[in-house]
Amino acid sequence: MLEVAHLEYQYALFALASGLYRHAFMSLRLTMELALSGIFYSAEEIRYRRWVAGSADINWGAVIDNEEGLFSKNFIKAFSPEFAENGAQYRAIAAASYRECSEYVHGNWKTHEQAGSHVKLKEELFIAWHELADSVHLAITFAFAARFGSYLGTDDLSSVQPILTDAIGELPAVQALFGAAK
Repeated sequence: MLEVAHLEYQYALFALASGLYRHAFMSLRLTMELALSGIFYSAEEIRYRRWVAGSADINWGAVIDNEEGLFSKNFIKAFSPEFAENGAQYRAIAAASYRECSEYVHGNWKTHEQAGSHVKLKEELFIAWHELADSVHLAITFAFAARFGSYLGTDDLSSVQPILTDAIGELPAVQALFGAAK
């Protein structure tokens, strides 16, 4: 799922560079859905197998559920309890980012006004997409660290350290993770 999310992100960048803003935001949403669902499904094998078999869709509500979703205290405590207190903050970031991207998926009127009917550079949308992509990256990075951080060996931790410390390095859980790796 993460490989497919990576490919979808490439599509988003292509659409953005081509001035196809609606498609850039749509692909950014799918990137987030795939990446966060992949992390969530790593602990939900039945959901994953049903998705692969085509008998179930990604359920965004389940992914961000307050009680049992990817960012919930219950989910995070099962893998990396030290991250649990920050889950709600990153859940809010993921939910807001998803909502903003969804406006383009659903064709809300403001998106037609913003994107216009001609393919051309629109600096404000270009910047807005990048800001939203930063938020998506932040949510995915936190979810990855909370789910897998305590299971990574020294070599794997070294390879993800620049990404984690750049995005969420201010979190005590991240600082402890890399303090332990030294």
